[in-house]
Amino acid sequence: MTEPTRACFLLAVDDGGEYFVAAGSPLSVGHLSSAAADLPFLADVEGEHARLALTDTFHGGFRWTLASLAGARGLAAGRFLSSEPTVLADGDLVHLAPNLQFRFRAPDASSASAVLDLLSGADCKGARHVLLFVPGAAGRVRIGSRSTRHVVVPDLLRETSLELVDSTLVVRCAGGVRVQGGVSPAGPVPALSLPCPPAQPISLSLGARPPGRPPFGITISPARMISPSPAPHRPA
Repeated sequence: MTEPTRACFLLAVDDGGEYFVAAGSPLSVGHLSSAAADLPFLADVEGEHARLALTDTFHGGFRWTLASLAGARGLAAGRFLSSEPTVLADGDLVHLAPNLQFRFRAPDASSASAVLDLLSGADCKGARHVLLFVPGAAGRVRIGSRSTRHVVVPDLLRETSLELVDSTLVVRCAGGVRVQGGVSPAGPVPALSLPCPPAQPISLSLGARPPGRPPFGITISPARMISPSPAPHRPA
């Protein structure tokens, strides 16, 4: 049975950075040359180096774990990775290679989605952050001014939320959501449903900033297609 195509896209947030968004679990972390890597990096890692997975613990609710694949090396919060999954905590520093490190963030206790803040110049499909997007209401992503939000934009008055329902991305903002330069309802509406992944870039204007401030916007785009590079030579 063929697995369904994973929903992946780029999310650019005004004053909040750019995110490579990958939906679902598990997710393999590996080299850009590997077609099996859900999160591909041009780094000194194996084709499939590690696996991120979401688990539902009996007492603690949803937790993300990280396990090494095929004996690949790595550290999470100073602990060596193994084939047995290591539970990640908000703020953990993960080191998979000299040129691939990231900070794991799970800032919103009400959401199972999480963020990888890439360090030392690393990027995933051109983005400096990775959003591990869990489908459904349990994985709702919030963009706001609080430090407990997945994407923090300091001057926002109202929050924006993203929720993945089947192959639809639902964007909500109490101040209104409007498609820029395209067909949209007359006047801002509190929620819009968009195809996910998108076939082309879609820019949205949201009523999230205080009156008199410049508009706040986000753009969702298809994941950039990057030609695989040869895997780096590794000494025997």
